[in-house]
Amino acid sequence: MNLIPEPQELTVQPDKHYTLPQEATLCMPGHDSRLVKGGAALFAGLTSQAASEGTYALFCGCGPFCRPESLSSDWFHEVPSGEQYDYYEISVTEQYCLVHSPTAAGLFYGIQTMKQLLESYGREIPLLQIRDWAFTPLRIDHYDLRTIHPTCQHLIEYIRVMASFKINGLLIEYEDKLPFTDLKMLRHPHGLTGAELQELLEAAHENFIDVIPLQQTYGHLEYVLKHPEFIGLREQPNHVAELCPLKEQSLSLIRRLLKEISDLHPHSRYLHLGGDEVRNIGTCARCRSSGKSGSALFISFMNQVAAYAVALGKQPIIWHDMLKEATEEELALLDKRIIVAVWLYSGRNLKKRAVSLVEKFRRAGLAVLGAPSVRCWDDSAAQNHPVAPRRLFNLANWKEVNKEYRLGGLIFTNWSASFALGNPYGLLETTRYLTFYGCEQAWNPNAAQNSYPRRFFALYHGIGDADFLTEHFTLEDYYLIPHLYLPLCRKNDITARLLDIMQQYDEVLVTGLPVQDMLFRADMCPENEEIITFLKENYHQNYDALDRIKPAMEEILAELLPPAFIPLYLHSRFYLPELYRREAGRLLGL
Repeated sequence: MNLIPEPQELTVQPDKHYTLPQEATLCMPGHDSRLVKGGAALFAGLTSQAASEGTYALFCGCGPFCRPESLSSDWFHEVPSGEQYDYYEISVTEQYCLVHSPTAAGLFYGIQTMKQLLESYGREIPLLQIRDWAFTPLRIDHYDLRTIHPTCQHLIEYIRVMASFKINGLLIEYEDKLPFTDLKMLRHPHGLTGAELQELLEAAHENFIDVIPLQQTYGHLEYVLKHPEFIGLREQPNHVAELCPLKEQSLSLIRRLLKEISDLHPHSRYLHLGGDEVRNIGTCARCRSSGKSGSALFISFMNQVAAYAVALGKQPIIWHDMLKEATEEELALLDKRIIVAVWLYSGRNLKKRAVSLVEKFRRAGLAVLGAPSVRCWDDSAAQNHPVAPRRLFNLANWKEVNKEYRLGGLIFTNWSASFALGNPYGLLETTRYLTFYGCEQAWNPNAAQNSYPRRFFALYHGIGDADFLTEHFTLEDYYLIPHLYLPLCRKNDITARLLDIMQQYDEVLVTGLPVQDMLFRADMCPENEEIITFLKENYHQNYDALDRIKPAMEEILAELLPPAFIPLYLHSRFYLPELYRREAGRLLGL
């Protein structure tokens, strides 16, 4: 069946069906508009009734459990042993359809499964029994808004889509895109407005997604420390990213930042404090004279920052890497209210390293999250889509770590660039395939990998019979064959169009015969007719193709990005080719 995530337990009678009526009853202990909206999307004639505590149900038809007066948490099957999250059951018989859960979130996810069933079968649902739950409590997607990002309306729409795949957390690194009021000088001219941010947060709440704002507090503060009033807080005058933790105003500045972001996210349970890649830690004269190691400086400062986050009502999260060299004695001093997120993206011994770090932090009494990546550096600063083989290997390793250590959650990091001033990677839309794959593994580590492409094509692109696409291709081939599935897309065709035009771009400049790779021959042998003729032919082939690709790419970008970001992205892709074009024209006499 085309379901993502694949349920933990499913039995089906494909030759027998139940026709869903338009009338159904929603029962819950108290009114929850999110469940009403979800139920109404399935049943036009939805009515609501009160139920006892711990009983959430959506049912239609006639059966022993489908009477409001009989509703009770007693009619759940025995919940599986161990820690299970967001549990729900679906029963479709010849007489009725029943979706029920002991929690509101569980019923919401049962409704998402029903929506996926309707996409495949319409209202003729095969008889089935589903018992389903999440293996991992937090399944976290990631918006990195530091460089290029989608329009606000797309960001909101993507929240609804990620919820349909049972993602329940969203880490957002806004950087300068927040509507700051105290620190107004930080606001990007094309950042989110207050109304847009509120709409985004409301969409997350409507879809049972916890937004986790990420505010860097030590390094990666370029957008703050570039301002004249804060330059004096840098660890080193010539390094714009890091502040010195021992300067009197450093903590005051960070508290102002955290207060603003906390006020803008009053309902967020967590606050990510960043803390990664503080490369110049402990190098200024003041820090050197303190006699403290880099780890000790980091822990001391982050304890102060974390204490303030707790005072604001948030549980702090930090990245792990500045703690990996800390001694057990130093690590024992870290505030135990801090959750450590271990991010490891590459390396053949990744699982071994991840296990070592998880055990180290747990010995210190710290809760741990895992952080694989669906889009990161991968030795390709100008990548136009994720490097699938590496990302799938990374996800597979983290799945095994999570199965063994039952982590508190997984953050599927999704970086828009190597750093704030870096070359932007491929757009967010290109990452959905890998993100939903990773989140399926977080929900159900035993989900079938080989059927994922077929299920993704069906649910995300609306291609009902994708066997011809999947029987000859592997899990990693999604990014190589957009020209095959683009004509068939009934949903999210913009993603397929984007991947297709980027594939054409790569065929000219990466995998083909780009003229610049051979231009040195014209420089060395300007009188060689064979070389010059060959290069002229390549020149025309390359640049005629790029002249066709650029307006097509711009047209797609106009559908996805805020207008102000389109020139930046186009320039990132065509600046170097145009430089080469001018030099090639000079050498070839064109």
